[in-house]
Amino acid sequence: MQKDRKKRARVIAVFAGAGAGKSTLLRLLQERCRCLILAADRIAHGLYEPGEAVYGTVVTLLGKGILDESGRIDRKKMADRLYRDDALLERVNALVHPPVWEAVKSRVKESLFSYDLIFVEAALLPLNPLEICDEIWYIHSGEEIRRRRLAETRGYTRERTDAIFGHQPSEADYRRAANRVIDNEGSKEDLDRRLEEILRQLGVDAGH
Repeated sequence: MQKDRKKRARVIAVFAGAGAGKSTLLRLLQERCRCLILAADRIAHGLYEPGEAVYGTVVTLLGKGILDESGRIDRKKMADRLYRDDALLERVNALVHPPVWEAVKSRVKESLFSYDLIFVEAALLPLNPLEICDEIWYIHSGEEIRRRRLAETRGYTRERTDAIFGHQPSEADYRRAANRVIDNEGSKEDLDRRLEEILRQLGVDAGH
């Protein structure tokens, strides 16, 4: 008798602007189901390490002023530089995003039969997220709520938050791309209840 084939994981992209609560949502998901979280930002950080292809390209473009004492890219210095120069930020994104999403695709492929769900988390939308994802979730929180969270949790000034918001997709862009919009303007408990219901809709065991 042929052995049962393992069930393929459902791959879900999770997008949201800064302060919308992606980290909280993903922690709750990890508590509720057997899932893998792939954070595009963390994968990008690995590509910035010395010896990686992105490292040399970015240092050549931005100069050695973005390096720390050990010769590694200081992401805060780099962010401070890029948020003052829209054209430069677009050039860096164009260099970094393709290898990041290739790395994401590789991780998804090797993990497809090891989890119930795979979540790909990012702030920026790739050109074609459905190339690797079965569906797209957008986490929505109002702008003032997001500003308050960023001030409380990260100490961001209004000026810094304005700069971040200005470089992220608009509400309309996120909603246009999403298959599912999840409201996160209430409490953590409210969000947890929404996720429990969504997981049940997907046929995934939503127990703790």
